[in-house]
Amino acid sequence: MEPGCNRRSTTLWITARNRDSEAGAAPIVHRRSTRSGFLVHGAPVDMSSFPAFRGSEAVAAGLLTAGQLRGPRFRPLFRNVYTTADRNVTHELRCRAATLALPDGAVITGRSAATVRGVRLCWPDDDVQVVAPLGMRLARRTGLRIRRTELTGGEWDDWANGRLASPLRTALDLLLARPLPDAVADLDAVLRADLVGRRRSVKIARTDLAFPAEKVAVEYDGDWRDGELWALNRDRDRLNRVHNAGWAVVFITAPLLRNKEQLLAAVRSALARRR
Repeated sequence: MEPGCNRRSTTLWITARNRDSEAGAAPIVHRRSTRSGFLVHGAPVDMSSFPAFRGSEAVAAGLLTAGQLRGPRFRPLFRNVYTTADRNVTHELRCRAATLALPDGAVITGRSAATVRGVRLCWPDDDVQVVAPLGMRLARRTGLRIRRTELTGGEWDDWANGRLASPLRTALDLLLARPLPDAVADLDAVLRADLVGRRRSVKIARTDLAFPAEKVAVEYDGDWRDGELWALNRDRDRLNRVHNAGWAVVFITAPLLRNKEQLLAAVRSALARRR
């Protein structure tokens, strides 16, 4: 994953080539501009140097024509967002392109964010998972899977031309509104990759999810069947050791796991009390 920044549109200055120049040659770009990031002083722009770009900006800048965008040299990733036809389309590239298609404030999250951060949970053609604020005007679009919830400033990082969910936000969105086996499998992959506070064996105990700085543990409290009292007792002994060491424990039940807003509120509340 490469660090990025949010680029804002400015004026793009184009200088036509001398009339004696080769017909059809690319214009010369004199300033960086637009969210697509067109740049270079006094040299033709090679469109293959941009992983993804907005077609309307390239046409407005005189770099391409609308006919060329529809031709075999380019392929659309989202509406008005293109890449060159010879580029290998990975899920990370789809996420990068999505930051050009989404309005400011939308955040790449879940399995998509985990893939960008190095935990390969998505296939190249999978929809990009996005979380957007409740009040944002954002219609459903092909290639995007959008959920809505309120976000705080610490839940995302600047990336590419938009925002990428923080590791913690990513882990939480892996759990929300998903079948439990899929959610647990994906979260386990994220924990094993040390993307967030991983399950860790320490002198105190092992927990499902840990926030060491705040000393908050998150535990999934599953159903216990008859004949498993020994396992329940062992689990309670382990968590007693966690409590005695000064840690707070947030218990996630199956109903809570299905209610994303209450789950987030429970974890945020526990973290806030420790800060």
